[in-house]
Amino acid sequence: MSKPIEYLISATWVVVCLFAVVLVCECIPDAYGHDSEPTGITDELLDLQPALPARAAERLSAAFVVAGRQYGHDPLLLASMAMRESSLSREVGHCERVGALGELGLMQLHGVAARLAPCSDQCDPICSIRSGAYWLAQVREQCPGSTWRWVASYGWSRCTTEEEARADTAARRARDLYLSVGGTLWE
Repeated sequence: MSKPIEYLISATWVVVCLFAVVLVCECIPDAYGHDSEPTGITDELLDLQPALPARAAERLSAAFVVAGRQYGHDPLLLASMAMRESSLSREVGHCERVGALGELGLMQLHGVAARLAPCSDQCDPICSIRSGAYWLAQVREQCPGSTWRWVASYGWSRCTTEEEARADTAARRARDLYLSVGGTLWE
């Protein structure tokens, strides 16, 4: 192979790597207020899952804040749902373990939810958080009512009734986690 082609391949590889770093880190600045004070939920994530490494908690915190802003959710609710869905486990987040129905990533998306996701790599925790927030917004729109109803419907293949939602173990678990980290917007 000629030297110019080798240089071109090397330069292209460097550009691709830098672009990937930018994409992965794009949400971190948005987790800080105008005066550079953190507005993230790192402490709450560590309360939900003490086994999270601090750097991972900071990165995920930023992603929950950005996705919450983008889709109109409390970031604490998104984090509580991720804890309910995946225990915020690295193995689940990176798809080293897959759910029985093919659920992928921290937000455990599959089927229609995964196909409609705004990004396609559910094995990337940042993409999974964004996709889960998007899907929850879709469910909230399709299944109006209480937080119970759309949080329970997140994992169902249809909108739940209020009675089904309040009896749903997963919704109760999400609510308990949400309240345990200071969430106040559950209706």
